[in-house]
Amino acid sequence: MRKFALLGLLAVAALANSQDLKAGMPAPQLKVSSWVKGHEFKEFKKGNIYVVEFWATWCGPCRMSIPHLTELAKEHKDVTFVGVSVWENDQAKVKPFVKEMGDKMDYNVVMDDQASPTAREGFMSKHWMEAAGQDGIPTAFIVDKDSKIAWIGHPMELAEPLQKVVDNKWDVAAWQATEAQRRAAENPDPNSPLIKELMKLGELIKNKDYPAILKEADVLQTMDAVPGVPEPVETALKAKMRAYRGLKQMDKWYGTAREMLAKRPQAVSALNSIAWAIADPESKFAPSERDFKVAIEVALGAAKATEFKNPSILDTLAWAYFGDGQKAKAIETEKKAIELAEDADQKADLQKSLKKMQGS
Repeated sequence: MRKFALLGLLAVAALANSQDLKAGMPAPQLKVSSWVKGHEFKEFKKGNIYVVEFWATWCGPCRMSIPHLTELAKEHKDVTFVGVSVWENDQAKVKPFVKEMGDKMDYNVVMDDQASPTAREGFMSKHWMEAAGQDGIPTAFIVDKDSKIAWIGHPMELAEPLQKVVDNKWDVAAWQATEAQRRAAENPDPNSPLIKELMKLGELIKNKDYPAILKEADVLQTMDAVPGVPEPVETALKAKMRAYRGLKQMDKWYGTAREMLAKRPQAVSALNSIAWAIADPESKFAPSERDFKVAIEVALGAAKATEFKNPSILDTLAWAYFGDGQKAKAIETEKKAIELAEDADQKADLQKSLKKMQGS
């Protein structure tokens, strides 16, 4: 995922919140805006097993898990699989994405019941993901024959619990106890000063109170890191960039981008997201707002931190070069990204990018 990981900021309060939706509880309603693919149904029928998986068009790990879900769907023909598109910046992109995936995405696909195509939050994200304390995608839920939640986790870890649910050998209570121990070990004291400040920042971001976000981010930058909690300096800088973007203070946005590179040189995901926000051929930045020199600088930092072995980062760097008019260097870098890509879908996407660069 190359987009800025601000969903984590919006969900920092979940660190302190208990789950409203847990294994053993009745599955929430399936309320969606549109059935993109498959056979429509309105409720979970007792006696049937379902897999409800949450994904988004912009999510790289989601794309990688889709073929795995298709294989599981073929293996378990009596299980109904549903992929729910959530947190989309623009739901208009969902149908073309599903069409492009074709047989690789061979199961039911729906879109969250968002208030508008660009609202991001909808019924499914709120009553499933947020209620279960899940702030990252892809995430899958198994709904058992009693229409209750049997398991929640990453779809790449779905095979074993699903088989046991199908075989009536799944011990929900035992899994829930193990999961509770894991969450307790991962989640720090919700009353700690850092958690309180993160929660405060999350609320300010929800409310788009940009001046207050900047003040709170300054406070956060002075705090020490705590294991299992978003790193305060990196989180603060991300929040500042969001605020400066909202305030249309792009000079300060770029200054903070360079500050991220200087203070968090190993934060490769954040650095790549920053560079991609500028270099993306479909960037939402106005042409006058795009500084490709900074994109190159930041992407190079991420590439160096990963020893020039990460194809996604090299792709970002290639587009930064391309935007800066360095076509030969862009093509050379994109070819290197293709050589390093191991995933077939990613390699195909990179090859499309290379053709665009060569054809311009």
